[in-house]
Amino acid sequence: MNKEAVTESLEIEKIIVSPEDELVDILKEIEKTKAHRIILTFAEPSDILISPINLKVVQDIADDLKKPLITLIIQDPIGIRNAKEAGMTVTQTSGSIIDSFWEQAEVGMNNRVQLKEENLKRTNAVKAQKKSEKQEAQTSEAKVEAIPLTIKPPEEIKDSKSEFQKTIEEALDKSKQGIDNKKKVIQENGIVFALDQDIAGEEAPSMIGRNFKEAKKAETDTATAPTKQPKAGFVFPTFKIPKLNLSSNAKGLWAKLGIGLLAVLALASWLMYSLLPLVKVKIFVESKNVSIEKVFAGDLKTAEFSVEKGTVPVKKEEVEKSASNSTKATGTGYKGTKAEGVVQITYYDFVLNGNQIATLKAGTVATSQTGLKFEITTETVVGEGGDIIVDAPVRALAVGEEYNLAAGQYFTIKGYTSDQMSGGNAEPFEGGSKTPYTVLSKADVDKVVNDLKKNLIAEAEGELKSKIDSEWEIVDKSLKSDLDGEAQTDVPIGAEADLVNVSIKIKSSALFFQKSQIDNAVGEMLTKAANDQNLFNDSGSDQLSLDENITKEIKITELKKDSIKVRVTASSNIQPEIDQDGLIAQLKGKGWSEGLGILNAQKFTAQDNQAEFLPEYFPEWLRYFPSRQGRIFVIVEELKAE
Repeated sequence: MNKEAVTESLEIEKIIVSPEDELVDILKEIEKTKAHRIILTFAEPSDILISPINLKVVQDIADDLKKPLITLIIQDPIGIRNAKEAGMTVTQTSGSIIDSFWEQAEVGMNNRVQLKEENLKRTNAVKAQKKSEKQEAQTSEAKVEAIPLTIKPPEEIKDSKSEFQKTIEEALDKSKQGIDNKKKVIQENGIVFALDQDIAGEEAPSMIGRNFKEAKKAETDTATAPTKQPKAGFVFPTFKIPKLNLSSNAKGLWAKLGIGLLAVLALASWLMYSLLPLVKVKIFVESKNVSIEKVFAGDLKTAEFSVEKGTVPVKKEEVEKSASNSTKATGTGYKGTKAEGVVQITYYDFVLNGNQIATLKAGTVATSQTGLKFEITTETVVGEGGDIIVDAPVRALAVGEEYNLAAGQYFTIKGYTSDQMSGGNAEPFEGGSKTPYTVLSKADVDKVVNDLKKNLIAEAEGELKSKIDSEWEIVDKSLKSDLDGEAQTDVPIGAEADLVNVSIKIKSSALFFQKSQIDNAVGEMLTKAANDQNLFNDSGSDQLSLDENITKEIKITELKKDSIKVRVTASSNIQPEIDQDGLIAQLKGKGWSEGLGILNAQKFTAQDNQAEFLPEYFPEWLRYFPSRQGRIFVIVEELKAE
C-alpha cells in the first residue's frame, strides 16, 4: 500500500490500495495518518470493492477519526455502486479534487457522526431500561411458574415468519437505503452470494439466521419425543410445503430440489455467520502531562552516568597548533656619536646641611632646560674644603646633533631640587652626531603574532568542536585558547633587520560531557515521575507510553575549573500503553458478553470502551468476536486530561 502526500489548503494524504491489500491494511493506514483529509484510491481491481460492507467499515473508521474521505475508483462500475451504497463520496476522475467534493464528504461525515451519537444514546437508554426490567423480573421469578411452550404442528402454520426472521429482513430492508429491485452481491474469500433477491416460482421460506443443526434436531425430536420442549422464549421456524397433485417421479424431483435449496440456504447462512462479522473496538485512553527537573554533576573523575546519583561523565580535550610568518622590519634605529661637555654645579644647601659634602656618582643624570639628558662621567664631590661650586664632565645619553648645546644652559641634578643644587654650562657641548637605520620593532612582531594567533585559535577550536558526536557534547564556556610561550623571531626586537620570521604556538582546551546519556534517560525519568505521582494508579496497566514530542532543555548552570553542573528540564504527555495484538488475541473466538467483559476490564478512563459489531442486523445473541485474522480492529482514541 502506497501513501502520497498532497499539498493543498489542508493537509491531504492519498492512500493507494493495491490488489493484495486486505481490509485491515486500509483501516490501519487510515488510523495512522496525520492528515486532515484522505483520498482512498482504487486504481486496480480489489476484492474490497465487491462488498459494500467492507466499504462501509472503511467509511465508519474515517468518520470515527473525524477525517473526511473521498474514494477514487477507476474503471470499476460495481465498486463505484457499492461505494455509493456505503455512503461514500465517490469520484472517477484522477485529477485534482474540487472543493465541492470535500464539502460533500464533510457534510456526509458530520451527518453520520451525529446520527451515530443519537443512536448510541438511544441504545444506552434501551439497555438501561432492559437492565431495570431484568432486575425486576429476577425479583419476581421465584413466584412465577414456568409456562410450557407448545410447538405448533407444521400444518397449523400458514406461511408465518418467526420474529427473528422478520428482524433480519427488516434490517436488510433498511440497509438497501432506498435502492429497490437491485441485486446485491457480496464476495468474501472468493465465495459470492446474493442478498435481498427474489427466487422464481413458489416463495421459499427465509433461512437467514437459522441454526440448521438445532432445527433438524428439533424436527426429529418432535416426531419421536413430542414431550421434549425447546428453550423458553424461542419458536422454531416451520415451513408449509404446497400440496401438488404430482406423480411419484415429480414428487421425488421436487423433494430433491427442496433438499438442495435448503442445503444452499444453509450454506449461505453459515457463510454469512462465519465470514461477514467484523468488530470495531474503540479503546479510550487518557493522556496526562508529566514534567521533571533534575541536576547532574560531573568532573574529570566521574566514571559513570547515574540517574539515581545524578552524575554524568566529563572529559577534557586539548589541541596544540603552531604557525609562522615573515614580516618586514619597520622600526628605526640610529648610529652616531654622543655630545660631551662640562656642567658647573652649585651646592646651595651646603650650609643648611651642616657643611656636609655631596658626592655625585658617575652616571648621575643632569637634565637640560630643554629636556635633554646627560650623565656625569666621573664621580664628583661638591662642598669638600668648603668649595660649593665644582665642574662635572657630562656625556649625552643618546647620539645626535641635538645634544650639541650652546653655552648658558640650565641643568637640574637628579636627586636634588633646584633650590638645593643646580648647574650650567659655560662652554658649548660638542661631538654629537647620528645616522638612521632599520630595526625590528615590537609593533612589527605584535602584528604578526595577532594575525597568526587569530587563525590558529579558530582552527584549534574548530578541531575541538569536531569532536562533538552522538555521545559527547562540548561545554562552550570551557573553551579556552592562548599562546603557548613567547613568540620566536630571527633577531631580537631593536636589532637591525630587513625581513624577519616570526613563529608562535597556541594551546586550546575544552570540557565535554555525555549528553547522550542524559538524552536517553529523559524518557525513563518522565515515566518514573509518572509512576511516582501515581498518574494512572487505577488504569490496571503496567506499561506507560510516552508521547514522541518531548519538550526538553539541557543547560550548563555551573562551571568551575574542570567540574560542571547540568540542569535537565523536560515535559511530555504520557498514557497507558495498549497492547492491541494482545487484546485482539484475548477477544478472538469469545462470545459477545464475554468479550465485552474483557473490554470493560481494559478501562483506562471514566469513559466506557466501545465495541461495534458489523453487520448491524445481527441480533445481539448471535454476535461474537471473530477468530479470523483481520476481523477485529482496535482503535485507540486519546482523551486529553482536563
